[in-house]
Amino acid sequence: IIFFTDSKKDAQLDEFAKVAKERKADILFVKSAVAGGLGSRLAEFVGVNKADTPTARIVRFKDGQLEKFKVGELSEAGIKQALDDYKADKLNAYHKSESTPVTNDKPVKVVVGNNFGDVVLDNEKYVLLETYAPWCGHCKQLEPVYKELGDKLKDVEDLVIAKMDGTLNEHPLVNVRGFPTIHLFKPGSKDKPETYDGERSLGALIAYLEDKMNKKFDEGETRTEEL
Repeated sequence: IIFFTDSKKDAQLDEFAKVAKERKADILFVKSAVAGGLGSRLAEFVGVNKADTPTARIVRFKDGQLEKFKVGELSEAGIKQALDDYKADKLNAYHKSESTPVTNDKPVKVVVGNNFGDVVLDNEKYVLLETYAPWCGHCKQLEPVYKELGDKLKDVEDLVIAKMDGTLNEHPLVNVRGFPTIHLFKPGSKDKPETYDGERSLGALIAYLEDKMNKKFDEGETRTEEL
């Protein structure tokens, strides 16, 4: 359990310390800053910003994925209750999300945690999703290629080309070990996305989609006859 604050003295931190003395045998208690250094990277990793502080998160790794749980009340009783609920598996994991876009009508759709179901899962379309980081050099190299892919295939009725900022958004089905990561969500098996590991060129991506969708695209890259 991690207590996030940039203040040297918080009344809630005193409450946190009381619980730590009592429960330190079975859970690790940590205090972390939010601004600067490793603290800022850790805060970004678990979805905490300066406006949230002071705050606390329970974190664990499960099946190779980081799970995070919000601690609501930072009193001694509230922290104990959160830990008890966590042990009893009563807490729902928290996933980062930006605000849902007001409009989303460009060829490459924008996915955030809050609209993941609508754009990716709750339809009978193939969805190619790139998860990227704004600071990633390889992502910046892929960006014009991916945009051109979206432009060329925007009229394919049963295909969505989409992207998600993986530093600000999460979903349990998206397991990212590096940026960029590209997944294909196929109708009938959306719960088992396939990771694309081919070349990051326009031709390779189009060939991959043609193979997986079992069809050819015409020169305008709109849908044509089945293979």
